[in-house]
Amino acid sequence: MFRRDGPQGVVGVAGVTENGPRSSHRHGTAARTTALLLLTAGVGFALGALTADGERRWWSGTVVAAIASVVAAVTLAAVWRRETRRARRFGLSTGQLFHLARDVRRGTPPTDPAARPAVLELLGRQRRALGFQRHKGYRRARTCLIILFSLLAVVQLASGSYGSGALTLLWVLFFLLGPLTLRRQERRLDAAERSLGLPAQSPPD
Repeated sequence: MFRRDGPQGVVGVAGVTENGPRSSHRHGTAARTTALLLLTAGVGFALGALTADGERRWWSGTVVAAIASVVAAVTLAAVWRRETRRARRFGLSTGQLFHLARDVRRGTPPTDPAARPAVLELLGRQRRALGFQRHKGYRRARTCLIILFSLLAVVQLASGSYGSGALTLLWVLFFLLGPLTLRRQERRLDAAERSLGLPAQSPPD
């Protein structure tokens, strides 16, 4: 539906040939998925080891790493299945849809008319996700979590649990950086919409 014949074979909606880039998208997605699972296991092990004491560190780290890996694998499988169904609606592979989503997040979506339906759908999804983060309820919850985790970090550091305290402070930093990443992503979506001839939708700060 969104393909046309070209001198190098069948060209897909993402503007790439089927016999090479489609396969490279699959390999790239598989590599990123493997890296994410390994990172999840590593972070889980670190969390488990730092929050336990003495000889229990290795056991705790292994258990947390295993649980985190299983949860991540199940979540990724569910996401993959959902995105595969969406990709088929546009005549794409799942890897190509992920590639388009990455371009949209970077503010540089393809302007090929054949890609426009998929790009518009991705833009709408990402815009709704960012809009949710501007809701008052979300901002209040984030403020409460910052206060709670800050107090917890103080208690942990005062009691000598420096590993747990450091991890809690990392969560505080993560919540504090939220508004900055939100504004940056909104600017990128504005750029993506302008490249497609659409009006920017980001609200004023």
